[in-house]
Order: sequence, then structure tokens, then C-alpha cells
Amino acid sequence: MIHVRTFRASPCSPMLRFATALYLLEIASAHRGSTAASSMEQDLMSSDEDPSSFIGCKKVFFDVGSNVGVHVRRIFEPELYPLSPYLKILDKTFGSPEERRTDKSLCAFGIEANPKWTNRLKDIEESYGKMGWRAKWFVPRAASNVDSQTVSLEVSSDGASNDWGASVHSGGGDGMVKVTTLDIGTLIKTGIDAARRGDPRSGQEGKTDAAFRTLMKMDIEGSEYTVLAHMLELGVLCKSYINTLTIEWHDWKLPENSSTATKLKAALADPSRCPLGEITEILEVDDESYLYDRATLPSTNSWCYKSSGAYAQSCSMFTWTRLRFFDEAAFAKCERRVVFIGIAILSIGITAYFLLRPKIGPTWRNKAFTGDKQGELCVQSQ
Repeated sequence: MIHVRTFRASPCSPMLRFATALYLLEIASAHRGSTAASSMEQDLMSSDEDPSSFIGCKKVFFDVGSNVGVHVRRIFEPELYPLSPYLKILDKTFGSPEERRTDKSLCAFGIEANPKWTNRLKDIEESYGKMGWRAKWFVPRAASNVDSQTVSLEVSSDGASNDWGASVHSGGGDGMVKVTTLDIGTLIKTGIDAARRGDPRSGQEGKTDAAFRTLMKMDIEGSEYTVLAHMLELGVLCKSYINTLTIEWHDWKLPENSSTATKLKAALADPSRCPLGEITEILEVDDESYLYDRATLPSTNSWCYKSSGAYAQSCSMFTWTRLRFFDEAAFAKCERRVVFIGIAILSIGITAYFLLRPKIGPTWRNKAFTGDKQGELCVQSQ
């Protein structure tokens, strides 16, 4: 089911500013003490979240809660997901599919906690690297406000709904796995700052730069309240870091009568919290289409891969394995083209057979299947 709703900032008022200040003080006391930017960067440099991965990126997509990676695949292979409403957001933010596939400054970073999808996501990362597309996954890592802590992730043993509800909050799963947390706010801050320093056009830190376009999709089953509160504390929910955030809220994961969601959303709506620029645009979007993605990975060996290096469409005969049977995209343009070519070749072959049959049919047939004697009789009869 698709839900799209705009979360707009209300006019600034003294009461709203006061409430926001109190809320930020509250979350600051609940989290670890503030850390200097240089210290945060050093922590990341000591792990696999090296900020240098962001250097050269001017357009960045963060997929927080990747599941099987469909949202990242929509960036570079939208023809496989033609019915997805998220395509309009990607087109608006990053340009047309052709532009996205050839833009070496477009980078996608995915975060997924469920170890079940580790191999799948790393396979996509490797395949995309060969195509010249920049995509990187942190998996299995649970989005959090702290880094490198071990937490329990609730999962479904039967894999129902592709385990889309895997969460550190209780919600109906019947199994538990241990995973390590990832500090999303710090990753964004140090990563985008590193990208700006590597770009000669970059401006002052914290200042909106038109050369950068950032989009974040967040679907982390109740952890958004902790993560977003920390991101507010770090000041990264401004357009200088994230232009647009699309999110699925999970208020039902919170304790009954909790005011956490109300306080957080009020703080997010305060336009005064980004003194050097605009606040991040927040859209309530839940695009669960193509949940059971079975599309195989692209390859530069496809005969539809353009010599210029731009991926057109995977139209080889092996395309039949790209999509699961009866998937929504099973009859997308590429698949219809393969069907048409196959039928055309078969039709030409049948037509040629019947046109040439009178000339070669009787004699050849008799010699091949009835022996020399019958073949001689056939020749004499001519």
C-alpha cells in the first residue's frame, strides 16, 4: 500500500522554539555526550565506514533499511520497476535514468540490519561496481544513534513478507539475531563533509551548496525516533546535508501513550533549527512495491550494453531469469522486446521452410528416410 504525505514546517513561533529547545536538551541528556567532529571522523576512519567513500559524490542517496536493496536498484535500473511511485522522487532529485546511469558523482549508500540479505546486497554492490555505478552497503548493521554496539534484532524464521519487519523493537517476529549498530548521523556528517572538502566548488561547512543533492529513504521499524533525534542533535537534518527525507513512521512500535513521536515531529517542523539554511523536507512515503524482487543482476556482457558504457536494458535471451514469474514488471518493455524478437525469428523460419519445401521436399525426404531404392524411383518419376 502506498502512502505519500507531505510533512510541512509550521510558522516559527516563540512557543515552538521553546519546545524544540527543551526537546533537544532532553535527547542530549539521554544520548552519549556530544563529540567533536574530528573525534567522530577518527572513529569512522578506524572502521569500514571510511568517509573517503564519499569523496567525488555530489548526489547521494541513503537507503536506511534496505531489505533486499530495491530502492537502490530503482536508481540505476528503473525499467525493472515501472509501477513504483518512488521513481518520480528519484527523477526529481537525481535526473533521468540515463543521467543517473552515466553520472559518476551519484553515490548510493545502503544500511540493512538483517544478516539474511548480506550476500544479496554485496552481490548487487559488486555487480554495480563492474557497471561503473557507485553503491555501497553497510550490512548487517542496525541504524542507531551509537556505533559498534551489539543489539538483538527480531526476525521472522519463515521469512514472511521478505522479513520487511525485522526490528530491534518487539513486533511479532519469532527469532533473534545479534547485529552491530551504525551511527547514521555521524556517518552522514563526516561523509558529506569529506565530499565537500574533496570538491573545489564546495562552500563553507554547514552552508547549502547547490552542487549537492541528497535524498534519504528511512524505513527502520521504530528505530527512526532514536536515529532522527540524534541527527537533530548533530544538525544534519538541514538541506546542507539532506535535501529530502522520505520516511515510514512506526508510531505503533512506541509504548502506549508515549509522547516521543509528537515531540520529535514538532522539533522537525521548527524552521529555526537550521540557522545557516533551510530545514530538510520530510515526506511520509511507504513504497513497498516489488517487495519480492527476483531480478538478476546486470552485466556488461549483455548484448544490449552500449559500447559507450551506458547501460541501456538487459535484453539478452537470459533476460527471462531477471524477473520472477508474474512479477509486476514481467512484461516491461525489455521483456516484451525479447518475446517479439523470438516470435519474429520463429515466424521467419516457418515461412522459409514452407516456401522452400516444393523445391527440396520430395527427393530429399525420400532419400533421407526411405533409402536409395525409393530415392531412385523418385528420380525416375521426375
